[in-house]
Amino acid sequence: MNKKVIISISRQYGSGGREIGEKIAAHYNIGYYDKKLLEIAAKESGLCDEIVAHYDEKKISAAFMYPLSPNPYSHYAMNGMGVDKPLSMQVFFAISGVIKKIAEKGSCVIVGRCADYILKDDPDLFSVFVCADDKDRVARIMRRNNIESEKAAVQRMIKTDRDRARFYNYYSDLKWGVPATYDLCVKSSFLGVDRTAEAICDVIDKIR
Repeated sequence: MNKKVIISISRQYGSGGREIGEKIAAHYNIGYYDKKLLEIAAKESGLCDEIVAHYDEKKISAAFMYPLSPNPYSHYAMNGMGVDKPLSMQVFFAISGVIKKIAEKGSCVIVGRCADYILKDDPDLFSVFVCADDKDRVARIMRRNNIESEKAAVQRMIKTDRDRARFYNYYSDLKWGVPATYDLCVKSSFLGVDRTAEAICDVIDKIR
């Protein structure tokens, strides 16, 4: 790829978004960032790996549902006392910083973590949302996680999507999963993972 492009992929849990992102990155021979973001964020922020993983794309505790400060690294005033921002926000801002640094370096694929919102002013950004039929999602979740119970897979699917939506809706002024939020929305059930990745690349090639 001659022209720089940053491809952000938001996805329903079990839709194959991660695999699609990997195939797009391989097609263009560019960097792919998913869980790797957490490792980098932990190393650069000084937070331990377990803390970063714990708060990764998780819903925000009701105790912390107050407006973000214009300076995310400033102190918050609670009950008349200045306290450090909660760990959930420390993790978010650490990951945000990593995402911005990665985007500055060159073309890449970034999965989740509000990357589309964090990079919304980047002219090289192309945002994608991947969804799928519930039956396909449940089957993939059971297969990928060695879950034998369909009920358990459904519960995991619902909880993960709920957490991702709350996380995204809290840290951005957009809505997770709403078509107007993204440049392109695709259903992987329609074409399958491989052909969905190819279709996304075709669209990118046409507009870049």
